[in-house]
Amino acid sequence: MRLRRVIAVVGSLSLFLLGYFLVTSGGVDEWKNARGEDISESVISDRSGPAHCDWQSTTWLTYLGEKYVRDPNHVLPKNGSVVSFIANADLPNDAQSTGLRKEDFELWTSASHSNKAVFLGDSNGVEQWPRATAGCA
Repeated sequence: MRLRRVIAVVGSLSLFLLGYFLVTSGGVDEWKNARGEDISESVISDRSGPAHCDWQSTTWLTYLGEKYVRDPNHVLPKNGSVVSFIANADLPNDAQSTGLRKEDFELWTSASHSNKAVFLGDSNGVEQWPRATAGCA
């Protein structure tokens, strides 16, 4: 009888932790390729900025090991970055779709902006997300 209680408690705790992870991480593998297949978070993932630095209005994108940031409220410190976040950007002439999508947004890269910025766009427009050079401890 005691073993059943332990198993029930452990099972309930496991489900609680899984639910907590999915809610706090925004879900797993939300990015999809052109065929609609889930993409591993080791390739691409995004998270809200940390609240303890008052950066929760930012969104951090990790793509192929590099971090890029959406900072519409300009809360990140200025540190001489070559490019900035642009809410209404134009895609560069050399922009190429990665084929990766999250909901209606598509990720684009550009050789002329190599490792400086990526572009996310939908039917309403395109945003330029600069490479993140700031961090929060």
